[in-house]
Parts: sequence; structure tokens; C-alpha cells
Amino acid sequence: MLEVAVARAAPSTPPEVEVAQDGAGVVVTTEPGAEVASVEVSAGPGEPFVPLAGGELPDGTYDVRVEVVDETGTAT
Repeated sequence: MLEVAVARAAPSTPPEVEVAQDGAGVVVTTEPGAEVASVEVSAGPGEPFVPLAGGELPDGTYDVRVEVVDETGTAT
């Protein structure tokens, strides 16, 4: 019997992510080979993070949390 194990090394650094304002919403981009898995926003300290489902955000200041999956399938 032959057993083969395949292991992908985790990246040494998380992929770069850029979050920018686009009108009343946000645009998230990341480096090639990585995909944005989720974007959540919070209205400030102590406020819950909720998924950003598109559309416009009311005027204000927000904290943004982004999850990115790299080419190895590792989420950061």
C-alpha cells in the first residue's frame, strides 16, 4: 500500500489587503492569488461587526474587518 501526504506550507505573511471608500460604500482588493472571503463593518468600538452586503452605508466612521483566503486555502 502506498500512502501520499500533501501539505501546503502556510504563507510567511498574510496577503496584502486594501480597503477604500467608493461613494457611500467600500471596495476591498487583495493581491493576486488571494480572494476576499468576507467583509464586515462595525459602527465603532463596542459595536458588533455585521456582514457588508453591498449597498450604501450611512454617513459615519466604520471599523472594517476583512477575511482573505490565499492560494493555499489559508484564511487570514
